[in-house]
Amino acid sequence: MAHDVDADGDVDILHSDADARFVPFLNDGRGFFLAGPALQAPPFGATVGTLGAADDDGDGLPELFLAATPNLWRYQNLGSGTFGAPTSLWEETGTVRYRYPAFSMADADGDGDLDIAMFAHMENGPPPGDDDDDSAGGPFVFEGTRDVLLLFEGGSVQETIELLGDAGGTLGLVGLFTDRDGDGDQDLFVPSDRDLPAVFWRNDGPGSGSVPTFVDDSTQISAAVEMDGMGVDSADLNQDGRLDYLISDTGPVKVLLSGSSGYVESGVALGLDPDTDFNPATVGWSLDLVDLENDGWLDIVQASGPLPDGPGAAQAWPDIYWRGLEDGTFEDVTTETGFGSMAENYGLTTADFDGDGFLDVVRVEPGSPPSLLMNRCGAGAWLDVELIGLPENREAFGARIEVVSGDFTHLREMHSSRGQGQTPSRLHFGLGAVDTVGPVRITWPDGAVSESSLVPVNRRVTVTHPVR
Repeated sequence: MAHDVDADGDVDILHSDADARFVPFLNDGRGFFLAGPALQAPPFGATVGTLGAADDDGDGLPELFLAATPNLWRYQNLGSGTFGAPTSLWEETGTVRYRYPAFSMADADGDGDLDIAMFAHMENGPPPGDDDDDSAGGPFVFEGTRDVLLLFEGGSVQETIELLGDAGGTLGLVGLFTDRDGDGDQDLFVPSDRDLPAVFWRNDGPGSGSVPTFVDDSTQISAAVEMDGMGVDSADLNQDGRLDYLISDTGPVKVLLSGSSGYVESGVALGLDPDTDFNPATVGWSLDLVDLENDGWLDIVQASGPLPDGPGAAQAWPDIYWRGLEDGTFEDVTTETGFGSMAENYGLTTADFDGDGFLDVVRVEPGSPPSLLMNRCGAGAWLDVELIGLPENREAFGARIEVVSGDFTHLREMHSSRGQGQTPSRLHFGLGAVDTVGPVRITWPDGAVSESSLVPVNRRVTVTHPVR
């Protein structure tokens, strides 16, 4: 995870060490890091999952949130890269204890407070290597589980909503709050694992009372695509003003490309079938849509790692770098750029660690120190947009940012944690050969709008919510 945890203006790294402790690596502003004190582990018996950052009390210091079965934990930020003891925000009390390997944060009910969607995986899978064991009368069948939406008010959970979906649930390793239809409500996209169909929940706003109504319309919009979804990101790839969604998979990256009546899965058509001799071609985990060259065209970097169990569990796959082309397709440039590490890199994220205007890449292998790739490529213009939202959602998760550059409009959303990685709460736009851009338009999570008509490039701009 990459985030400015000590509020000094540069991006730090948090990563779990060989003892499964999360350790902050504090940046000195030049891309050199010093390890800080490790976070106190949750009580004995908790299974560690995903870490995410969000400043939910508006003091400028982001707290850390940890999904560790069967609880959701919060670490108070004490400043200078140190954190207090974990406090439990929620505990599952049912007889079945699901694993929660990922979560996403946004204001789902429109009350200003951050809410948290917990994506559940099955409690216990088959023994390693038994995916195809038919000795008990047939192969093991992976069945979907329900996910859980926690609605917060004043720092505590007020409502718990179970989300099952028309197909009987997912096996979530990643998920994403996103306003897919631009109506101001945070919808919820849950790619599934184990070749189960993805679920896209449409948020129809408050029903009776203040609790939002979520509708599974995945089949109607052709989003119920079967996959082994392990990483996700979004952007407007086809310039129709709507967000498209990329999901790493076992094999080619899945792309839900927006159309007139929903989505069309277009990964192979866009060139995202990896150029490898492996079968399957890849096992993708964390994935980022980024412009590494600042040429104005989004690239894709993907961490690749072994399957956790079953056939192929001992096989390694290279990380992959797809360069974005002007026609909207991608080319695999892994070999010529030297990007294809064969380490078991489940985690990956991108950020400008040394402040030179080019995004760097950090990738992580369980139990090993982070691997940092410093980017020295390209000469194109760039713009970083950092948002300061209202106190309960200072990072402004759920905001939409549009940057107009000539005839091209860059559209992105501010996301929280995405599976095994989280980028900083500032959005980077590569722009190519331009001197100014505009308008730059921010639609805040509460519907407020900020707009600047002409913005110089090659700088970071900070935009504060108009009523803060």
